[in-house]
Amino acid sequence: MLEKESVEGVATMGRVVGTPSPFIAAQVRRLYVSRLSYFHGSSRQRILLDTVMDKFDEATQKELSTFLNQEQARAKMNSSIHELTGVCWTKCVTGTPGRSFSRTESNCLANCVDRFFDASLYMVKEVQDKVF
Repeated sequence: MLEKESVEGVATMGRVVGTPSPFIAAQVRRLYVSRLSYFHGSSRQRILLDTVMDKFDEATQKELSTFLNQEQARAKMNSSIHELTGVCWTKCVTGTPGRSFSRTESNCLANCVDRFFDASLYMVKEVQDKVF
């Protein structure tokens, strides 16, 4: 079962981590242009971020890493929600929606969302079993 924190997009191993200090947040905003540039960006971008991270003390580096991991989790959650919306909408909504969905559309959307989460949980469990 997903913990509340992970559902909200904060992957913090079961604990809620506060927002970074204003100084840290300003540094991250200035240096980290795209949320995923560190994770999916060019090697040059990763080297630049790593070089900048080396200039901070260990506590600040840990705080920055935690913040970046939270941002990555939020970005992944948003991506999943957009994917889910697109897939289920295309599959279930056959015409122009009125004030409410038809019973068929409503049932289809509910089942589509359930299967999407079932498949996601299954894949997470499989990956965890292989890693651990």
